[in-house]
This record gives sequence, C-alpha cells and structure tokens, in this order.
Amino acid sequence: MLSNNLLKVILILAAIVIAFVALGQIIKPLFFIAIFLFLSSISLIYNRWVKTSIGIEFITLSTVMTARVYGGVVGGLVGLVGLTTAEVLGTGFNAKTVISLVGIFIIGLITPFFNGFNVTVAGIILAVIYDVIIIPLYLLAGSRPLSSAVFIVSHLIFNAWLFVYVAPFLEGIMA
Repeated sequence: MLSNNLLKVILILAAIVIAFVALGQIIKPLFFIAIFLFLSSISLIYNRWVKTSIGIEFITLSTVMTARVYGGVVGGLVGLVGLTTAEVLGTGFNAKTVISLVGIFIIGLITPFFNGFNVTVAGIILAVIYDVIIIPLYLLAGSRPLSSAVFIVSHLIFNAWLFVYVAPFLEGIMA
C-alpha cells in the first residue's frame, strides 16, 4: 500500500506535468503569434525608401498560417495588427490603407475554409483572393494600373515562394 507521502509526491508530479502541458498549449501559439507580428511589422519598412508598393511582405503568410492553425478570427486579428504596425513603421496610413486592412481581415476569416487543401495550395489561392479583393478597390481609389500590376506580380511571386518553401515547415512546428 502507498504511503501518504508517496501519494502526495505522485499527485504533485502529476499536477506539474499537467501544468506544463497546459502552459505549452498556451505559450506555443503566443510565441508564433509574436514572431509573425514582428515579421509583419517590419516587412514594409522598405516603403520608406521605395515609393512603389511592392508585394514583398510577411503579412499574408502570417495571417494565413495563424488562421490555419489557430482559427480564422486569430488570423484576421494577426493580419490587422501586423498590417497596421507595418503601415505605421513603413509610410504611415492613408485612405487606401483601409482597403488592405479589410482585405487581410477577410483573408484571415476565410482561411479555415481552405484547410482541406495543403498549405501551399491554400496559401497561394488566398494570396490571389487577397489581390482580387484589394486591387479593384485600389484602382477605384486612384492607384495607377502599373503600380497595381507591379504589386500583384511581386506579391504573388514572393508569397508563392513562401508558401512552397516556408509554410509547410511552419505548419509542422506550429501545430
């Protein structure tokens, strides 16, 4: 028969193991969200010097990956906060920024509907959908067609590269 002290030690050890498992489930998502917010925030700093909007950024990847693994609302919020911070650090807000904010939030919300696809296919489709949402609105708001074309081409090439080579690895370690 187990002594009371041994039973207490077993219960304490069990409680510690359960606490570590529970904390791990909280800390891991917060860690990845913080990393994605940092990468998103600094990814548009080049706009201080490059006056043409180039689609090289980590906001789309951050939004899709967090929405895919942690849920659409989380992904949408990561997209909103990441893009807002990136705009503030990059060139600041203008009236057209709202278009991108709405677009990236929508991408976060709809990402879980693409979870049946592998992450590469889903990510590329969602990058295309983002461009389809924002570009007509940017053109209506007065953006130049050539600038919009440069954005689309660079955005899709860069994000295709990210979703082919980076996203599968990230998905494996985030879950």
